[in-house]
Amino acid sequence: MLNKIKLTIKNTILYAFGNMGVKILGFILLPLYGKYFAIGEYGLLTLFEITADLLIVVSSLGLDHALRRWFWDKEDIKSQKSLYYTYYLFSFISTLVLCLTGYLILINYHTIIFKNGIDINLLQIFIFNIFAKTLVSRLFLLMRSKQLALMQTRYLLLFLILTLIQTIIYVIYFDLGIKSIFLAQSISYIILFIKLLSFLNDNIEPVFDKPLLLKMIKYSFPLLFSGLFSTFLTLGDRFIIKFYSTLADVGNYSLAYKISSIIKLIVVTSFIQAFAYVYYRQMSTAGNKRFFIKMFSYYTIVATYMGLFLALFAGDIIRLLTDNPDYYQNIGIVPILCLGIVFGGSRLLLTLPLNKHKKTSIISLSLISASLLNILLNIIFIPRFGNLGAAITTVICQLLLTLVFYSFSKKLDKIQLETRRLIATYLIAISLYFIAVNIPVESYFLNLLIKFTICLSFPLYFYFLKLIDPVELLNVKLFWSKLSKPSKWKENIMKIKWH
Repeated sequence: MLNKIKLTIKNTILYAFGNMGVKILGFILLPLYGKYFAIGEYGLLTLFEITADLLIVVSSLGLDHALRRWFWDKEDIKSQKSLYYTYYLFSFISTLVLCLTGYLILINYHTIIFKNGIDINLLQIFIFNIFAKTLVSRLFLLMRSKQLALMQTRYLLLFLILTLIQTIIYVIYFDLGIKSIFLAQSISYIILFIKLLSFLNDNIEPVFDKPLLLKMIKYSFPLLFSGLFSTFLTLGDRFIIKFYSTLADVGNYSLAYKISSIIKLIVVTSFIQAFAYVYYRQMSTAGNKRFFIKMFSYYTIVATYMGLFLALFAGDIIRLLTDNPDYYQNIGIVPILCLGIVFGGSRLLLTLPLNKHKKTSIISLSLISASLLNILLNIIFIPRFGNLGAAITTVICQLLLTLVFYSFSKKLDKIQLETRRLIATYLIAISLYFIAVNIPVESYFLNLLIKFTICLSFPLYFYFLKLIDPVELLNVKLFWSKLSKPSKWKENIMKIKWH
């Protein structure tokens, strides 16, 4: 099990670097947005991004889930190349059809959808950006399936550099507004696709397996709805805020969510990208349940720790990135959104045992129910409490879904999570947060010092409260002995097999 944990940690680190690069792009550009975009334009940009996410989810009919599930299936392991060829060709055609359909819908109904008039040229670039992104993202999915974490990270960082340079040029020198962002991304995705053509060619066998495709569609079609409702569960509140309020409120809420979603990019997404493929590859081996239980606990500890850090320093981060006071309005809801994202990651992890047993209908029905509840609570809370109501709704729905999926996982896979350690993790973080924000300090630098000290104390509570077992403690000591010797860092890094 230790080797599987090491593999998961190694790939999580690599994916985190790539995802951080993409996330850092948004933060590097935030001063540019603050200077050249009104907060309402930032809100409009967010609505475009949500629309793109929804269209991308629908574009493959949920086959991304099926590819992850079938790629290392013992029955299909010898036909991986024809499997991927079938998946990619079908996804290419379905995405093309969806993009054309989406374009026609947006041209005719963009005023209703965005509550704003939109330039037709912007819509064209936006739709092309979605198509280009799917071409590359499904190649990234193959890299994750083959556990080529370093390769994906290299290309993500290349995408970051290309997009950053182009966006700055288009915004400052060509005054293209938010059109600059989608144009820069589109060109960067096409460059990546051209560079990856040889990788695609090496990993396909031009045999279209129609029976396998039908089997995969049958498995994944319920997950299409779960993916759609999962995306709306996470991002749909911005459309409801727009309905009851203004694009400026959408922009403020979106910025608070962007800060809190650092957890999602660095920990949640990176961890699940690394862990899911190890889990599926080893799903029939002995000890896989214990491996899942331990990794769930480690995820919770790391994600909660990062949530505590972001909750305490969100205001400092935003003020450092932009001096536009219009962007400061929703700093106070970041801690609540952080908690919702941590629960959301737990919910995603608990879908793995359900996917293992091919119980995709349970996932879909649960997500549909949670999304409907999310809409209802947002309609009730947002008019009364504003953006705070949307943040509270997110936490409630993500927590309920986590509990539902855990209930089914216990029945199907006999999984018994380390509930004492999980609950203690949340309580420690929440207690430390309230201690930090209620210490009356006038000096800004002293306040920073106190918050850093409180953050650093978080891991110590696991030792004093005996929330770490002897084997884990031994591994932590071994890790620290290596980390505390800078002269050995290069030697230790060279020992890691990154490929």
